[in-house]
Amino acid sequence: MRFVVNAIYAKMGVALTYVHNFLGQLDRVGTEHRYLLLLDRSTIADFKDLPPNVETTTSDFACRSIAHRLVWDQTALRRLLERWRADALFS
Repeated sequence: MRFVVNAIYAKMGVALTYVHNFLGQLDRVGTEHRYLLLLDRSTIADFKDLPPNVETTTSDFACRSIAHRLVWDQTALRRLLERWRADALFS
């Protein structure tokens, strides 16, 4: 299966810790699944040494304002899910 993990808005504290812990458990699920991790550009450096079945991508657009976030969530994210042929979105 192909999963997209939307962590664009996880920038610090508990949210960032949760994403780290979530990713740390993926090997227990199995390596046959693929994951696309969506991050804000400011946090990508916090995610080093990811498993080989985890890809990352960033978006600066989504974090500019509430209006940008709405546009991103309703248009760009939807296109990305279709293009990546995601089976599920975790957001």
